Amino acid sequence: MGPMIGIAPLRWLLTVTFGGVAAFHLLRCLRPPAAWLSPVAEHRLSEMLHLVMGLSMIAMIWPWGAAVPAAPGLSFS
Repeated sequence: MGPMIGIAPLRWLLTVTFGGVAAFHLLRCLRPPAAWLSPVAEHRLSEMLHLVMGLSMIAMIWPWGAAVPAAPGLSFS
């Protein structure tokens, strides 16, 4: 099976976009939460899951992403 997206410039644009989103959620996970966020653990878990989702979207774009097992992702659905 070939790559999900065959147009190389579009693949790179989406990689940069999802990479930026993943970096945003990584920074939000690492910094101290705002005072109005009382459940800190829920906030961190949400940010970590968004980070994993962004990295998963990058993996789906590229041919090597087919080697990533689907079972861990299916456990979230």
